[in-house]
Amino acid sequence: MSMSSAAMCLVIFFSLAEIFECRGVDNLGLEDFGPAGMKAKRRIFDTSCKGFYDRGLFAQLDRVCEDCYNLYRKPHVAAECRRDCYTTEVFESCLKDLMMHDFINEYKEMALMVSGKK
Repeated sequence: MSMSSAAMCLVIFFSLAEIFECRGVDNLGLEDFGPAGMKAKRRIFDTSCKGFYDRGLFAQLDRVCEDCYNLYRKPHVAAECRRDCYTTEVFESCLKDLMMHDFINEYKEMALMVSGKK
């Protein structure tokens, strides 16, 4: 079987997109596919955050909440983790639960920067 050039390009594109996604590269502007194949825009930032806007910081903070959700599989965990722009006790608990004890102060500092509380 021979693939057309367009089909081959699509296969390569989606393969590279998947590789970058696994490595945490988040600024490609790609869209995720949500439940039932529906396209869902990727979360860029929390509108309640009134501080310094940095896509990289948001990606790191949001990753903690995503990992915490994956650990417990309870939607309220992710929501509470992100509440008040990542400055809740739940966010800190998630850092501890994810065994990120050495980075707690660094992540709390990032949360203060994006929340505008610093």
